[in-house]
Amino acid sequence: MGYLSKGYYTICLSPVASIILLIILTPLSMGPVNELLYIVHNVLVMGIQACGIALCVCGWRKNETIESLVKPKQKDYVSIYIPFSVALSILPIIWGSWTIYLEYFTLNYEKPSWLYNLTTTDYFFHITSILIGTIALVSGLIFLVKVYIWKSPKTAIQRTEQ
Repeated sequence: MGYLSKGYYTICLSPVASIILLIILTPLSMGPVNELLYIVHNVLVMGIQACGIALCVCGWRKNETIESLVKPKQKDYVSIYIPFSVALSILPIIWGSWTIYLEYFTLNYEKPSWLYNLTTTDYFFHITSILIGTIALVSGLIFLVKVYIWKSPKTAIQRTEQ
């Protein structure tokens, strides 16, 4: 497994890592759950996503192709790898969209007086949540487009001619 596939799985499974981190961090708060806990959670998830992006960039610089994600090295591969890659690419898209929507709903449909009374930690929490959602959404879309380009008949003909 190359850098590209490790980065791909890291980014696509970041929603699962987020849930696991939240389950681990919540009992560690030892009292009421405060926003600092969620900020730590958001920073850790952004770190996981940044590592995934760095691994993907290293893989693309080493000329790894999307084919390494979709098709294993064996000649007779099972055709389940393409739908699995598509489903795995859709997971961060849904999670990122949901995160951005929740932040939009929270910031726009609360009372205006609440919006003006935000502290620095509130702003930092909302900004990191929006960044996490945006990174997941964009990464998922890029992977989905790459898998679609690899799967399309036109590029399949070009691959067989080489």
